[in-house]
Amino acid sequence: MKSPQEIIMALKGLGFTQRDISKHTQVPAPTINKILKGITQNPRWQTVEALQSFLDTTTQFDDENI
Repeated sequence: MKSPQEIIMALKGLGFTQRDISKHTQVPAPTINKILKGITQNPRWQTVEALQSFLDTTTQFDDENI
């Protein structure tokens, strides 16, 4: 499993902004920003799960060319 920071960077690489990620995961934008900056070292499991689920969903659709 990727780190939360790696997950967010992967989503940003797919063209999502921090605001987009927040909207789709229900993770507050300030939390996403703190994870990216390395301020939040150990986010809650639910946060990581939401981020990973969103990444899995977006890459699944990308792989299927939908």
